[in-house]
Amino acid sequence: MVVIAIAGILAAIAAPSFQELILRNSVAAQAGQLAKGLRFARSEAIKRSAPVRVVAVDPADWGRGWRVVADTDRDNSFAAEEPLFQGESAPPRLAVATAATHQLANGYLAFTALGALDPLSDSFAVLISAADCRSDVAIQVSVNTAGAVATHHTSCLG
Repeated sequence: MVVIAIAGILAAIAAPSFQELILRNSVAAQAGQLAKGLRFARSEAIKRSAPVRVVAVDPADWGRGWRVVADTDRDNSFAAEEPLFQGESAPPRLAVATAATHQLANGYLAFTALGALDPLSDSFAVLISAADCRSDVAIQVSVNTAGAVATHHTSCLG
């Protein structure tokens, strides 16, 4: 009986640590998936020598998901129904905030055939964090004008 009581006490002490661990892993997984998709889009643009876009499912909320699309027939239209890569929506416990120039108002981020952002004056950054910012767990995924994708740990801005 004493062993069960001790096990219960230890479980109660460890539960908050496990919740923090799960939250950190969720943020890292979501950031990793977005960074992978952005790198994939850039490499596909270079490989195809044609523009490739990363399109938000909902232009107002990149946390709802995104897809990588290419102009496969080179008619300057991007068929959203034929994604090359699909990004899943963020779980409700995570917040996804974007900071970028005018392209995101259109709901997409474009890479040129040379792998740079189109237009070159653009930049892109997404902050993925705990939805309530109760934890100081956040990862920023960014793309510079040359098209290079980077991630780094930062603090929650909520």
